[in-house]
Amino acid sequence: MSTRIFRLFTLCVTLLGCAGPLAAAGLADISNKDAVAGLKEALARGSQAAVQRLGVENGFFCAIGR
Repeated sequence: MSTRIFRLFTLCVTLLGCAGPLAAAGLADISNKDAVAGLKEALARGSQAAVQRLGVENGFFCAIGR
């Protein structure tokens, strides 16, 4: 499990590092309302994925053991 988390973390850092300068030019085009909506959608999808993975019998305990 820790290897998977490390890979995901590395991917996120890489993508943010590469996309940061490119996305900075378009930040002025994003309204506060759009940013809030995007964050809410990301939180909804993330929590839904977590519930699907951990919300099964022994899901939480199996995730800890990996």
